[in-house]
Amino acid sequence: METLAKVLLVLCGMFMIIGLIYLIFFV
Repeated sequence: METLAKVLLVLCGMFMIIGLIYLIFFV
């Protein structure tokens, strides 16, 4: 379960980074 939690954290981080990039490019 620890590996799954780490994967989920990484995915959340990736989504946050992608969201920030989208905001920067669209604004």
